[in-house]
Amino acid sequence: MRYLIDTNILLYIIFERDKLSKEVYEIVEDYENSICVSSESLKELIHLFHIGKIRMRKWKKAQAITEKIPLISSDRKFEAYRNQNLNFVYNKR
Repeated sequence: MRYLIDTNILLYIIFERDKLSKEVYEIVEDYENSICVSSESLKELIHLFHIGKIRMRKWKKAQAITEKIPLISSDRKFEAYRNQNLNFVYNKR
């Protein structure tokens, strides 16, 4: 099924999954579903980034977690997010 999510739900998915209800969490986690985001929500996110409410480092971590892909970095700070299911590979220099 296709779902259109609001900006606040997108932010919860990325940064604070514990704020999602059980029903919404199950919808998001079901790979049979398509989660859609409007262009207006993207505009809101860009605005939040420009005014400093969203940091780029959070986006890298969030993308890796939500897409379930390993994040490779030389920055050890990402290790703190392993408990949020971040698959982190440290690049020792």
